[in-house]
Parts: sequence; structure tokens; C-alpha cells
Amino acid sequence: MAAPVRYLTAGEMARLRTPGCEGCGKCCRGMGDTICLDPPDVVRLSRAVGRNFAALLEDGTLGLHAEDGLILPHMAMDPGTGACRLLGADGRCGQHAARPALCRLYPLGRAYTEEGLRYFMTDHECPDGVRTKVRIRDWLGIPSLERYEDFLCSWHTLVGRQKRLCAKAQAAGRTDWVRRRNLRLLETFYLSLPDGEDDFYTYYEQCLRERPWAAAGGDR
Repeated sequence: MAAPVRYLTAGEMARLRTPGCEGCGKCCRGMGDTICLDPPDVVRLSRAVGRNFAALLEDGTLGLHAEDGLILPHMAMDPGTGACRLLGADGRCGQHAARPALCRLYPLGRAYTEEGLRYFMTDHECPDGVRTKVRIRDWLGIPSLERYEDFLCSWHTLVGRQKRLCAKAQAAGRTDWVRRRNLRLLETFYLSLPDGEDDFYTYYEQCLRERPWAAAGGDR
């Protein structure tokens, strides 16, 4: 019988740090479209590289994929090497300070529980094999972490609701509605972003207050 999952808060310690990392880049290759980006990820990356969401899509840094009819962005892999577009020749992330939250998590996973956002150890192992303890908050290195965690819980609910709506509309043959909903979501939460991360949270909260279709789903 598998051991029960132990959920951790950002203030707890976990064996995550790999002092012997030599930049093999294994964790940055062959990820397909699994490194999904939330809006704060895009805010951080856009600010770091000086290119907005549309430009990052155009130059191939980011890609788009569908999940249950909902279009979401992800880090794109180079078709020739299978490596993330940000991975440098030295095996290190070229934008480490602005890397996506899912990259910061590795080898942690995250879960949305009744108590809020929690973290857990996954089976993914670094080839180095040696791990030392570090506080999860420090490992993530995300500014305004509590605010980001609150956003993630809300975003998880919003995305789940929109997926259900899109899947239902697709099943009913309402492809135009799905297309319009996806365009509206991308325009609202990825294309029209403020420059700062804290500014984004204020913008997001305003969107939920002023755009009922986003906050409650809706069929408009």
C-alpha cells in the first residue's frame, strides 16, 4: 500500500536542494506542453526579457495548447533538441530569476486542499541524488508568496470552471462560443497585463469584480 501523501506548507522544510547540480538540464528537456503558465509567470518573464505575451508566442518561447477545450499557454520546447527555449548551452536556465512557478516547484507538486494550497514531494528525482533541506518558501523564491498562493487557489477554480464550460459547449457543437471564450480569457488574463506582479493581483481582483463572466463562468 502506498504511503499517504504528506502535505506541506511553504513555511516547512523539505529535502529539495541538490548541492551537486552540474547543470545537466534533464529537468528542462522533453516536457512537451506540461509547463503551463499562469498570468504571473507571464508578467515575470515578460518583464525579464522585455517582450510581451504576444511577442513570446511569435518568437516561439511560448506555445498554446488545449485542455478540455480551454486554450492555455506553456513553455515551448525546441523541436530539434527537445529542450526548453530558455535553456542555455551551459545547461542552466537563461532566465532563472523569472522561471515559471512549475519550474520553481521541481521536484515538488502542489495540491488544492480544503486548507488551501499545499505542497508535496513527487517521485521525480534529480540524477545528483543528494538532497539537503531547505524551507519551501526559500526554494520557490516567489515575491509576495501568500498573495500568489491566494491567487492560485482562485485561478485554479476559475480555470476549472472555464474548462467545464468549454467542454460542455464543444460537446453541443458550439465551437464559435468556445473560440470567443478562449479569446476573451487570453485577452483578459495574458495579453492585457500590468508590468508588476503586485499590480497584476490588483488587476485580477478587479477583473473578478467587474467581469462576472470570468468570476462565475457564465454563458456570455
